Amino acid sequence: MRLGVVGMMPADFRDLTAAHLAAIADLQLTGASSHAPIDGLGDVTRAQCAKVRALVEAAGMDFVQFGLGYGQCLFDPDATVIAPLLDGIGRGIE
Repeated sequence: MRLGVVGMMPADFRDLTAAHLAAIADLQLTGASSHAPIDGLGDVTRAQCAKVRALVEAAGMDFVQFGLGYGQCLFDPDATVIAPLLDGIGRGIE
């Protein structure tokens, strides 16, 4: 991998198209990154993840990073605060 870019990706990674990846490849970049708020990941389906994964692979690119945004503390002593965060992080890894 040479270099990746974030700003050329759609705000919602599920809206990614081959055209987005082609524009990145035209700059001779080989990877892209994206991010999402952790609260909305429960609405993301496995099929949507598979579609994005397939688009990136078909373009011969790397999806180098997926950042998750959340405001809670992972070290909170209250397990009811941590549990939903860990669930969301698990969805982000998917």
